[in-house]
Amino acid sequence: MDLFLLGLSLMKDLFFAIVGAWIGAWLGIRWARREANEQERVRKERIKAQLLSALEFNLKQAEQALDALSKGGQPNFPLDAIKLNALVTDSYGIVSNELWKDIEWGSYQFQHLHDKLTILNTAFLVMSLSNSQQAVANSPLIIAHRTSLEKHAKIITDGTPILIERIKGEIGH
Repeated sequence: MDLFLLGLSLMKDLFFAIVGAWIGAWLGIRWARREANEQERVRKERIKAQLLSALEFNLKQAEQALDALSKGGQPNFPLDAIKLNALVTDSYGIVSNELWKDIEWGSYQFQHLHDKLTILNTAFLVMSLSNSQQAVANSPLIIAHRTSLEKHAKIITDGTPILIERIKGEIGH
């Protein structure tokens, strides 16, 4: 009889060990999923905030460049296209493919505008070494670059606010 009770006690202990392990595993999996979901939510919010910040900064710089160009000035403030390019990669998979392509397009446009500003300023400075600033400003090369730059800045300043609103509407939902 003692052997029977010992066997029954072992079966009971084994049953509770198995049930306890299953419950522990189930709770651990649920907790891990909850943590992963929370980390993903935080990551999306961080990327959204950084993306909006980079777009708004670059938009402000493009607006200042457009204003300076329209008044005959020489814009010399750079854009932060590198940060925006990195955020394009981070945003892949957390936004729709259509929005991602538009973010990538916007990033390309800011990089292109940044490069045009750099070329214009470099040409202006180099030409200023041997000519007066007035002569340089009126040169056909500088006028052509400025006209191209002004058109490009206008495209960006018109399209970026729409892109910003689309990002605000999609990321985080």
